[in-house]
Amino acid sequence: MDRVAVNTPIQSAASDIAKVAIMRFDKVVKEEFKGAKTVLQIHDSIVCECLSEDADRLEKRLVEVMESVDVLSVPVKAEPKRGASLSKV
Repeated sequence: MDRVAVNTPIQSAASDIAKVAIMRFDKVVKEEFKGAKTVLQIHDSIVCECLSEDADRLEKRLVEVMESVDVLSVPVKAEPKRGASLSKV
């Protein structure tokens, strides 16, 4: 039971960061990327689909958005992964 009590604030903060980031990122996607979309949120991860020619720029913008969420008093590092399908990530 002690683990649950200790992990809950950490997991909650990660979830809060992801929720804020996904709301901000959805706005960025609609404004800057034709045909791109946020497909899935898994814990503290955001899964997106986009045209291959937009992948570098979309990845960069996603990292910027995720790292700019100021829910915690410490910096957050986003580590993007990319693949042709979710099974390739």
